[in-house]
Amino acid sequence: MGEPTITVEQESSASRTFVLPSLAYTPRTSLLLGAGVIRSQEDGDLEDPLQSFLPAFAYYTIRNQWGVAANTSLYFADVQWLLDSNLSLFDGVSFFFGTGDSPRDDGAEFDTVNLFGDVAVVARLFDTLFIGPALRLQNYRADRIEDSELAALPGSGAGTQLGAGFRLIWDRRDRALWTRRGTFLRASWIGYRDDLGSDFSMTELEAELRGFIPLGQEWVLGGQALVQSRQGDVPFFRQTLIGAPNRLRG
Repeated sequence: MGEPTITVEQESSASRTFVLPSLAYTPRTSLLLGAGVIRSQEDGDLEDPLQSFLPAFAYYTIRNQWGVAANTSLYFADVQWLLDSNLSLFDGVSFFFGTGDSPRDDGAEFDTVNLFGDVAVVARLFDTLFIGPALRLQNYRADRIEDSELAALPGSGAGTQLGAGFRLIWDRRDRALWTRRGTFLRASWIGYRDDLGSDFSMTELEAELRGFIPLGQEWVLGGQALVQSRQGDVPFFRQTLIGAPNRLRG
């Protein structure tokens, strides 16, 4: 009789899951405890397969501030469709440094609860170009507003925006996470109207272009161009901001 054989099935290298615990401290948040999960899966038969990924993160601070967020880039139906979404809910402290090109040195502190959802289902036209409809929802509430300039801005206290439009995505990166080379383009147009349930009528145009060039085995040169335009009756909580988790910044 032959010796028994034990087979251990391992997860394919094209499918990976990472768990990232976090511990941080800042004077504004005090001690922060959090955890993140990233699930990635390579799809398609291109030389550089498209990469579905789902990063999710949650945190809590001892000052009773908390937040949860999940971003989805999921290919399905033999890579003919793409679900592109961004969902988040945060309850915490924000700071107001003014508007325009002359920010104040001292930020005014206030409390915010912010629910945000952005969902697009886009169809593949050719190569890695996807186009389709997009929906965006934001519900915002602020308390403890003591700054007179902030209190005078439309939408500084509360507001709800629900809009619809379209999204274009073109992705020629070697991978969505830990990119080493390639180009990525995402563009969206969203319109908000009173009859859709929005408190403010406006339009948003956003376009983002990223490029990556490998420099040897350990270094990558990355660049990003970002355009944002808001037109109409723009509330405080939908004004354009500089810096965000998904943007390259120094």
